[in-house]
Amino acid sequence: MVILHVHVLCLLRRVLILFDAFRSALLMSSLKRPRTDENTPLVRLETSIKFVDGLKRRRTSNKVTDEEIRVLREKRANDDAQKAEEQRRETLAKAKATAEAQSAQEEVLFARVLSCMTDCGFGSLHGYLHRLMTTKAQHASSQASKLLINKGKGLLNDMRNKQPGVINRWAAAATGEILAEEGLKLASYLWPQQGHPLTDAMSEFSLARILTDAELLAPTVCSLLRDFATNGAVIPAAERRDNDLVSTHTSLLKYG
Repeated sequence: MVILHVHVLCLLRRVLILFDAFRSALLMSSLKRPRTDENTPLVRLETSIKFVDGLKRRRTSNKVTDEEIRVLREKRANDDAQKAEEQRRETLAKAKATAEAQSAQEEVLFARVLSCMTDCGFGSLHGYLHRLMTTKAQHASSQASKLLINKGKGLLNDMRNKQPGVINRWAAAATGEILAEEGLKLASYLWPQQGHPLTDAMSEFSLARILTDAELLAPTVCSLLRDFATNGAVIPAAERRDNDLVSTHTSLLKYG
């Protein structure tokens, strides 16, 4: 019995060894690449390649009529005009706000200046301005002169806007004095010298010289006479000179 049992175990062991060998052979055969026959022609495997267009296809637009084009252009023009108007209003609003802020700041500074003038001993604004216009200090006098030369017209306009009656009366009186003074100079220049023969005066007569000297002696009178004679219209130079001469002789007759 013991011998039979040992014989069976040995038989089972051999069967197991054979089974393992068979399984290993199957595994190795599946891993090996199949060998091709040298006489078998090579066959190229062709795979179809599809190119995919990633770009969007261009859409074909329908035909647009001339009327539709005109409408589109008008709409674009109106939109542009509206946008420009909005930008203009926005710019004006910003400029107005900036001007108002600057004016408020200048008011504060002006109040400080007036307070400083009072602290320095000036009892009124007139006293300060009078001293500014009549000062003998070289630097301050030069600054006042530059102020009147560069900004004098603007200051006069500001004063006229503030008190037009006062400035108009002063301007009329000052103009009358200037015209009277220049008129006397011009009349004295054009009046014939006593004892001077008329023939000599006529031979020495030169309209160009008289007009040039008149502009130097009486610029305000010549300017006013020119404006009155031409009514502000633009006329040729020769005709303007004749009108100047007639106006000048007319003024001489008045003074005579």
